[in-house]
Amino acid sequence: MRVKNNTLIFQTFIPKTWESYAFHVQFRGVKLFVKIKQHDFELINKSNQEINIIFNGEAISVKPSA
Repeated sequence: MRVKNNTLIFQTFIPKTWESYAFHVQFRGVKLFVKIKQHDFELINKSNQEINIIFNGEAISVKPSA
């Protein structure tokens, strides 16, 4: 995880022996829950504002969860 041009960037990796891992991160007032799985991922925005990130090279807009 890093910040470039004021954008949060994730480039994820998971060891083959792990099923998943998860963490929370707060960036510029937005709290995200991130869960990385072997062939999938989950992003939940626990704040009330949308955030644009780059996740494994793909630009993603993460809207607040309901």
